[in-house]
Amino acid sequence: MWQMLNWLADTLLERSLRLRCQEIDERKPLYRLGGPYPFSARYRLQQIGVPAAATRWQPCLCSVERDGFHLYPRTRKWDQHVQFEVATLRWFGRPHKYQPGNNDIWLHFEKAQSWHVLMLQTDRYPMQQFVRAIKQIATGEHITAYRRQRPHVHLGPLPAQYASEDLYGVWTVEPQPLSLYLMPSALVELQTAQVQRILPLETIQDIEVMRRLDVPDAHGVVRFKHVEAHSTEYIAYTSPAYVEFAQALIAATRRTLKNPPTFYGKKEDEDEW
Repeated sequence: MWQMLNWLADTLLERSLRLRCQEIDERKPLYRLGGPYPFSARYRLQQIGVPAAATRWQPCLCSVERDGFHLYPRTRKWDQHVQFEVATLRWFGRPHKYQPGNNDIWLHFEKAQSWHVLMLQTDRYPMQQFVRAIKQIATGEHITAYRRQRPHVHLGPLPAQYASEDLYGVWTVEPQPLSLYLMPSALVELQTAQVQRILPLETIQDIEVMRRLDVPDAHGVVRFKHVEAHSTEYIAYTSPAYVEFAQALIAATRRTLKNPPTFYGKKEDEDEW
């Protein structure tokens, strides 16, 4: 009896999957990742600042279309739909070089004042096609960031607070807690899960790491100069993980100063590395 029910469930699941693939294909996407087999693509979605919001790896369909990214998690009827508009894309990149078997890609989105990371996994060839489709709707800045050499720095979210120093070397720490999330193109300030400010890494200069001389047992400080347009601002955070944060921030900002590698003899969109 249970075997028959399981067989019927699997049959209906595959039929729903085929119908969903057909529906997506009728919209003429730039590329559809996943299908017609239920385990050909997997995803994991995380909202930064909300640990319980992270999903497990599970099968999905994902299409790249002119209006953005369409994600369909595996359900009995494949009827759940999550869309990320093109304008919400902040960064995309692969953590590893192309390899036989599974390949991963990470996509960052800022949506409704929250930060989301969509991780996708599939075989090498469909991943290559998926990346080429993304490049058709991504900005030039996104593509330049994608081609920079690894490692792509991700860190956080880390607890932190604003700090300021007076002329006598005494630090004042603001009571309002922050969370800092460092990703390959920006430093994101959050309060709980709400994005407060985004600092592009190319605007961060002169990073300093220091202990507090006024209170030696207190958490250390990371301070830097934020230069944007015609304004300059000095920003300082205190955090229990200030050394780890400073090391990652220095590595990430250096990456933004490097031009992407040039591969002679390859087409612009091949990106085999």
